[in-house]
Amino acid sequence: MSVEKKIKYNGITVFWSLTDGTNIEVLRDGFEEIGWLHLLPEVQEDSQALRRALAHHFPGKRTLIRPLKGIVGYAVVNEDASGDEMEYDEEVRMGLVDGKLFSNPMDHPLREAVSDTYRFEKKLVTAAKLGGVLVRAARELNGIPLRPRGGFYWIPDSSAEKWEQIVDVVERARSGNVTWKMKTTTDENTVEAVCDSLVIQVENQLAKLESDLEEGELGKRALKTREKDAQELDSLVANYEEILGKTLEGLRSRASEVESAACVALLEAMAG
Repeated sequence: MSVEKKIKYNGITVFWSLTDGTNIEVLRDGFEEIGWLHLLPEVQEDSQALRRALAHHFPGKRTLIRPLKGIVGYAVVNEDASGDEMEYDEEVRMGLVDGKLFSNPMDHPLREAVSDTYRFEKKLVTAAKLGGVLVRAARELNGIPLRPRGGFYWIPDSSAEKWEQIVDVVERARSGNVTWKMKTTTDENTVEAVCDSLVIQVENQLAKLESDLEEGELGKRALKTREKDAQELDSLVANYEEILGKTLEGLRSRASEVESAACVALLEAMAG
């Protein structure tokens, strides 16, 4: 059930295109300046950074970089297809032990260069991780995804200024990072589009919470987290009731029921 009210706010739709290689230190400085340091993403894993470093220094089309078993490391193998049968010649093995790069043979001429590139790569953030940063920011700013796979959000005017600060940090950190926005007015079509997207998002998350609770295998900490998640969904719906001028009684009621179920389960677990 939805009851119409006076619409109070406009908003923006946002989307982005990101590239690999954003420097983590530049991001850290920017996010710290605007008070959103908690958005700072993780850098590349050791194995990923080392592989990218090796690929940079051994770029040949017939060069294979194969993972080693038991350690974070790779073998660089040269492939020779000139004869009747394919032949393989291992040029070097390079791996990490306690963060330090070792090679076999130890005197390989590119070992130091690979080590330097590896350390540089460890400071870089991939496009995928940076996209996760913007998704998290959009959600924290009460953004609603307008398509199921994400990447396209509606953000209310009340959060637009903070969004601009965040994406300014991302864009300044690397020239290949680009974000776009389009202003929207809260006409009937916009309200319905955002409302429908909100309902889908909240219902999917509530269904996941209900499924977790029905399994009955969650510990006290997990139950407390599920209770908090239900409270946050209820708060999200309440915020959008104000933004969109609608009363979403069914959604609020369901969120309350899930919160109550989590609370009861938590009390039972504590009593046990």
